[in-house]
Amino acid sequence: MSAAAIQQTLLPRAAIDAFYADTATRDALGMTMGDWRMARVALNTHKGGLEAATDYYRSQPSPDLVVVELPSAANDVEGAIDQLASHCQPGTGAIVLGQTNDVRLYRRLTEMGVSDYLVGPYGTEELIGSFAKGLANVSGAGGKLVAVIGAKGGVGATTLSQALAWMGGEYRQGSSFIADLNGLSGTSGIAFGCEAKRSMDELLESIADGKFDAEMLSRVAEPVGDYIRLLPGGRGIYSPDTYATENIEALLAEARTLGDVTVVDVPAGMHPLTRYVAAMADHVVMVTTPLLSSLRNARMMMDELKQKRGGDAPISIVVNNVGLADRAELPLEAVKDALEVKTVHSVSHAPNLFTLAETHGKYFANDRQAQKVLRDLKSLVEQIYVKQGSQAAAQPMADAGLSLAGLATLVNGLMPKPKSA
Repeated sequence: MSAAAIQQTLLPRAAIDAFYADTATRDALGMTMGDWRMARVALNTHKGGLEAATDYYRSQPSPDLVVVELPSAANDVEGAIDQLASHCQPGTGAIVLGQTNDVRLYRRLTEMGVSDYLVGPYGTEELIGSFAKGLANVSGAGGKLVAVIGAKGGVGATTLSQALAWMGGEYRQGSSFIADLNGLSGTSGIAFGCEAKRSMDELLESIADGKFDAEMLSRVAEPVGDYIRLLPGGRGIYSPDTYATENIEALLAEARTLGDVTVVDVPAGMHPLTRYVAAMADHVVMVTTPLLSSLRNARMMMDELKQKRGGDAPISIVVNNVGLADRAELPLEAVKDALEVKTVHSVSHAPNLFTLAETHGKYFANDRQAQKVLRDLKSLVEQIYVKQGSQAAAQPMADAGLSLAGLATLVNGLMPKPKSA
């Protein structure tokens, strides 16, 4: 019934319970579990469909999202969904799997707050797209998370993260949030002429103490031009107690609500913080040079990230400073072979451009030489800043604020009155 758009990003961390009535549906759900986009989702399958789900939540708390399959001959579906809703916690979303293309039923269910109604047989893309729609409905999921990683120090990852954000604004009119997670080594504040109002340590401590919220992040983030908000680096040393993974994830979850794309500039190499952010990112941009030492690091890091994220998770390669070392460089075709990729994005060596950019990040948006040097990144920007159809489709539902738990109060006004005997 609902042709869910292809989901090209990791789904947010969530728990999903799926109740199936048919073994083919069970197998289809099982196929989704191995997909890279489900890395942060705990999907639990249960036999029995809608009736089993209602019985189950009489004694168990409901998760973020409940998926229920209707039997082949479903009677009084709205009433049965109402019974299920009465046993679910506020904020639980719902997806219904049906057997027939029933337009009336689809409209009634979506009016009642159900995120989606799918008709079998179910494919992986359709199910994951529907999960994304349902989770966006209940959580208000934000924009795409992009981690920019340097294969080693000095390859230009920080400057290129700033360039990608600026180009996203210029070419796509997409809003960007840049989070500089380099602590004392972060130089983004210098590039954009601002100082960090609070150190990263202070922000993470406020999260650990339960005092952090989106308003605080909005206050400390600096607006840069029309499209970018920046969380500058240059302060904070990341004590092991404060950069606990749950604190970092809470920070980035809020950052994602402030832009279409959140670009995260992380420490070079496989620092523990870099490992964690890269594993949860929707898209990884690996920055290297065409020199053997940098390419070796890039290859090793890519192998590790593929193990963590899955072989199909997006990793884009940017080869920076092409032409600097002349005969010591590997040709781009050899770089592709060394990294076992079909495509790389190259940036020519331009010392004046990048030196200016280190102290004036806006230089990328206004200089003809910059546009020429960075022209090969345009296709990467298009890929990163493409609008997610599944998120856009879910937005009206998210604005409505409806969830499965709200059905109990809505259904009485939507149900037809019973006919008198």
